Amino acid sequence: MDILNLGYDSNRYPDGVQDFATLRREGMVYIDKTEYIYHITRKSKSYFLSRPRRFGKSLLLSTISAYFEGERELFRNLAIDKLEQDWGTHPVIRIDLSQGIFTNRKEAITELSNQLHFNASRLEIPLQLTDVIGKFQELVSEAYRKFGQGVVILIDEYDKPLLETMYESEETHKDVQDLMRGFYGCVKSAAPYLRFVMITGITKVSHVNVFSGLNNLTDISLEPWCNAICGISESEMQSYFSDDMRIFAERNNMSEDEARAGFKHYYDGYHFASQGENIYNPYSVMRAFQSMRFSNYWFTTGLPNHIVKALSHYDLNFDSLDGRMVTENILTGIPTTDSNPVGLLYQSGYLTIKDFDDDLYTVGFPNKEVKSVFLSQLP
Repeated sequence: MDILNLGYDSNRYPDGVQDFATLRREGMVYIDKTEYIYHITRKSKSYFLSRPRRFGKSLLLSTISAYFEGERELFRNLAIDKLEQDWGTHPVIRIDLSQGIFTNRKEAITELSNQLHFNASRLEIPLQLTDVIGKFQELVSEAYRKFGQGVVILIDEYDKPLLETMYESEETHKDVQDLMRGFYGCVKSAAPYLRFVMITGITKVSHVNVFSGLNNLTDISLEPWCNAICGISESEMQSYFSDDMRIFAERNNMSEDEARAGFKHYYDGYHFASQGENIYNPYSVMRAFQSMRFSNYWFTTGLPNHIVKALSHYDLNFDSLDGRMVTENILTGIPTTDSNPVGLLYQSGYLTIKDFDDDLYTVGFPNKEVKSVFLSQLP
């Protein structure tokens, strides 16, 4: 069968591309989340969002960045193009900690400093101060002074330094934790200069941890109206991929109903609130359409070290995790070396919300991809 004659183009599926401008300019698949962006930028000033890795957090921040930088052409025919009547431009400081090395305080300072200098160069702002906290404060205030508009701060994977050092020595972890507390404290002190703040990560906000002074963040991680702000909802799956599903079915000699059932079985089943549609893993869905076959794509990206180290501290019966009932505090707490691992597994995407009743959440494995590989590969 010549799948090219079926209209199949594997290049339209982003393979790890998390840059909004690249997706739009190269005609790749983009699930329109801009209506969420329009509303959240008006509801509040500072947000926190927790989602598992490769669930679209970086793409969401990239889209927000393009919106505040006034890149209107990139938003043509998207929801926000009709909603927004007053396109403006703001200086954007975007800090991405996902690829940095944070095994000790010195490495963390180096990475944070590099991130700040990259933003300063992009905004053409010379930094005079030498310490990393001072640089951050200087960058925000000078951006506000230069552009005369409120500054936008977007921080991706805020918790990477904390997770990387959690199972190192207590002294190392505390050193990095204190550094990050001071760094994120800059966001609060810069409030008069800010238009919008969004911080994302895997683990949840804890007001007694690195955000102890930043108590004005609105945590939307468990809000029903934000359940589908990242990932692919059931309705989006149907509206964006009807032709793709037909091609996938023909390529694999199955009916369209069988193909849809296969995608649900392998990649669906995530819930990030007590109410809302099922959410598909976006990375696995895109890779499955690109490769035209089912496989465990999310796990091939690697198991985070902090998960392996965390689970080595517990004698868990993994089968018993399916159907376990927990409180919201378990799901929203920042993990520690002596905390319940269920919260970390939920936040990392290995467990999800299955049911909610009387303030108790029932959690379990979201789908076949996670359950089969999780049970077979983890110690």
